[in-house]
Amino acid sequence: TIAGIVVNTEIRTSKTGNQFGKIVIEDYYGAFDIMLFGKDFVEYQKFMVPQLFIFVRGRVQERYNQPGSLEFKVQRIELLDDIKQKAFSNLKVKIELNKLTDELITNLENLFKQYNGKSNVEFYVEDSKENMSVKLYSKGYKVAISNDLLFELDRLGSVSTELQ
Repeated sequence: TIAGIVVNTEIRTSKTGNQFGKIVIEDYYGAFDIMLFGKDFVEYQKFMVPQLFIFVRGRVQERYNQPGSLEFKVQRIELLDDIKQKAFSNLKVKIELNKLTDELITNLENLFKQYNGKSNVEFYVEDSKENMSVKLYSKGYKVAISNDLLFELDRLGSVSTELQ
């Protein structure tokens, strides 16, 4: 599996007149070229968009008619944000007791309504002075975990989050 940002794409035509594509994705460790031929090109060319974050699942196999030469064969490409929603079923929201206000609760409710989804929300109200924590479950709200939701929660400044 590989995840990263699309930094370059190319669409070419083979000697036989068939189109094929190349996607270059990059992460913190380097860059990787993904070649798309035939059915793979038709199915996955929609991901050939620079600055798109993608998740690629594939396998290393021997190249067709080239014994001893290996290639990476794509099995599936998905948006990285979609993977996040499928991979995490719980959102933990930690709130320090002295920062718990009516305004914060209203802001959280508004965000959870805006990002309605299937993931459970758990609250941890923590009192660092007393070294205590209370776990609360949200029965009324489930969320769609996304970068936008996490960014909005981070902007509140009074909560910290964790994905499970």
